[in-house]
Amino acid sequence: MKLALKMDWQEITLNHIAIEAEMPVNEMLPIFPSKNSVLKAFNQLVDAEVIENAGSVATEEAVRDRLFGLLMLRFDALADYKEAIARILNGVVTTDPVAGIIGIDSALCSMNQTLKSAGVSTGGICGKFKVTGLMAVYLKTIWVWLNDDSPALAKTMANL
Repeated sequence: MKLALKMDWQEITLNHIAIEAEMPVNEMLPIFPSKNSVLKAFNQLVDAEVIENAGSVATEEAVRDRLFGLLMLRFDALADYKEAIARILNGVVTTDPVAGIIGIDSALCSMNQTLKSAGVSTGGICGKFKVTGLMAVYLKTIWVWLNDDSPALAKTMANL
């Protein structure tokens, strides 16, 4: 994320990431064989933080409210990386379709996990529609969030 603040996505290499992580590239490659694997691991860290804080979302609320709370937890977890995420997303969208596809797959896993955390079944064809629907909501909202500078994230919450 630090590199994304200084460099465009397409300029960042695994060597840059290894140097920033103070890790020899030959030790990093078995763990992170690509930049996309680094982003996937970051997304998994965000997922873990959301799950860790999911207890703050009341289970007696309606499903819609639980999903709202869980997605807002996700935006809270991403808050420190907002500028870097904007730069990465802009780079991925404009120059790296493979990273975009991998990112969508990773985000679908996150939305599946979000639905399960809200007590929603994700099995079968109906479950796939639910995951895809929540993904559409999340993707639309993340673009609003990236441009929402209000401390209370009023625009983000209104969109969500």
